[in-house]
Amino acid sequence: MKKIVFIIASFIVTITVLAQDYPLAPEIWSEPVLLTDAHVFYDHPTLNATLDTIYFGYGVGVYRSILVEGNWSKPDSIPQLIHGGAYTGHPSLSRDGKRIYHTAWGGYGSWDMYINYWIDSTKTWGSPINLGPVINSASIEWYAYEVSEDTLYIIGSESASLGKIRYIKDKANNEWVMDNDYYYTEYGDLSGLSISVDRKRLYFSQWRGSWDNYWERGTELCVSYWDSTKGDWGENYFLNINSEGYLLDSSRFPNTLGGWDGNPWISANGKVLFFASTRNVDWSDTTSRKDIFVSYLLVDENGDSVTTIKNDDQADFTFTLNQNYPNPFNPTTTINYTLNRQGFVELIVYDSLGRRIAEPIRQLRNKGNYKYVFDAEEFNLSSGIYYYQLFLNGNYIVKKMVLTK
Repeated sequence: MKKIVFIIASFIVTITVLAQDYPLAPEIWSEPVLLTDAHVFYDHPTLNATLDTIYFGYGVGVYRSILVEGNWSKPDSIPQLIHGGAYTGHPSLSRDGKRIYHTAWGGYGSWDMYINYWIDSTKTWGSPINLGPVINSASIEWYAYEVSEDTLYIIGSESASLGKIRYIKDKANNEWVMDNDYYYTEYGDLSGLSISVDRKRLYFSQWRGSWDNYWERGTELCVSYWDSTKGDWGENYFLNINSEGYLLDSSRFPNTLGGWDGNPWISANGKVLFFASTRNVDWSDTTSRKDIFVSYLLVDENGDSVTTIKNDDQADFTFTLNQNYPNPFNPTTTINYTLNRQGFVELIVYDSLGRRIAEPIRQLRNKGNYKYVFDAEEFNLSSGIYYYQLFLNGNYIVKKMVLTK
């Protein structure tokens, strides 16, 4: 009876919260770009630490693609994650790449969570193991995210419709235990979550529509910051890269919603975000499936511009990006950068909302010092704050510049 009361209460909380909008996050992400157009990716992207292997759900299974010389390989299905002829999907890879979680039909209820362990000797995944009756129930268990080997977040319908529950590993008994302090405290309609390695940011996606605006609002990307004073996640925010929902005018897909953004996966350094979206679905598409997009953090939650170069990387490959001068400027400003060896360089300019304004440099360049004169009139820009990003061999540096007219 107590559980039923909690479920009803959670449902009421869900309706109340979803009637509100979240404020825009203080962090700024770059305009998303399609990860690849060579193959059809689908849903729930999850990547290894070096971001060169991606797993994703597609159709009735889990697939893997590998980045080779800048191109993603043709996706291959993972036979170990297809078991008993059941539908499987929603993969989630541990940060060390040794465990992968997924959901499959059957077991203790409708959808159950499973885990596969990586076998180093054979370089393959082992057989799927059901996570057991504490985590799995007669309700839906849809997605698992491993914070650590002894902490899991589960998205399911045990507490609320696709709400999240936290489980802690009892190492003495080697059993999962529900975190009672966290149970029934969160609303639902979630479709994925991912936490930065420093455990300061939680990215999630949530259905934000209602029956009144069903075809205007879809699933949105959100972030929550860890509140150390209360030992829990704080206020929720929308990301600046959410797309607007729209209904397809299609006889083949009459009930398909474009502009759905969900299933975020944050990189280990917290500066690259992968997610699935229908933002590019149009009226002439031959498929209504989602594609996977990638976005880069330009400004963090403290308002600081971002760099991904680590100290141990600089000894091997140093590149610098100087502050533009003059700054503020009108209408031209000079951007200097230095390479200590040959590399493929991209210089991208964004507006204050992370929208891509220009990509004046995209080419292979030799070791040396370089200067580029940026002319705001060439791109018909108005006064305001802009960000320029030097992107090179997987790393980037961001600087802020101000145009005043």
